[in-house]
Amino acid sequence: MSLSAGDRLGPYEILAPIGAGGMGEVYKARDTRLDRIVALKVSNENFNERFEREARAIAALNHSKVTAPDPSGEVALHYIPQFLPDGRHFVYFTQGSRPEKNGTFAGSLDSPPDQRGKLILSGTTNTLYARGPRGGGYLLFRREGALMAQAFDPASLRFAGEPFQIAPQVSLMAGIVAASVSDSGVLSYSANPVSAGLSRLAWFDRSGKRLYNVGSPGIYPDFALSPDEKQAGVQPHR
Repeated sequence: MSLSAGDRLGPYEILAPIGAGGMGEVYKARDTRLDRIVALKVSNENFNERFEREARAIAALNHSKVTAPDPSGEVALHYIPQFLPDGRHFVYFTQGSRPEKNGTFAGSLDSPPDQRGKLILSGTTNTLYARGPRGGGYLLFRREGALMAQAFDPASLRFAGEPFQIAPQVSLMAGIVAASVSDSGVLSYSANPVSAGLSRLAWFDRSGKRLYNVGSPGIYPDFALSPDEKQAGVQPHR
């Protein structure tokens, strides 16, 4: 199916073709719900049966929900979850069709899925939980380009005190704050604009010395180390 500028595919408005390959065609498009530019892939007809078969297999899985979808359909995504120290409470980011639907929400595994949506911070980017030096906790978030922190009680899911700046500039990578916090409270972040081009993953020692590269160049918006710090789970951007 070939599309032209101005065509509509669901909520997406086609702006221009980007490329084509064996599996389908890719277009530059505008998501009219979130008013943002996206890359939209349209599969070739011979791949549709395969995708439908995989979708039916996934739909047949029986699993418990951590959060419940928004019945109004105005929230498109629940993602970037992070468990808090007690292992029962967690925070996650939502993205919706209206500004008031964007923000960080908190919940507890001890509550029903439809009651795990307490808004704790409005905003268009995700947050990070960090342990404090004396046992307390903080939520880190981006505000007007700066990296901010505010004391946060993971048991009551409430803020305390006023937010304060810990870095004057922090970048975004694929809409995600380009920062990471270790369990010991060590923070790393990027203050420079993150290129949409290819990057390379590499292992460094604790002194900052590069040891060796991992895998091939690509776009990697998110990754996480295993508890023993010997393996990494990587989410490539495709």
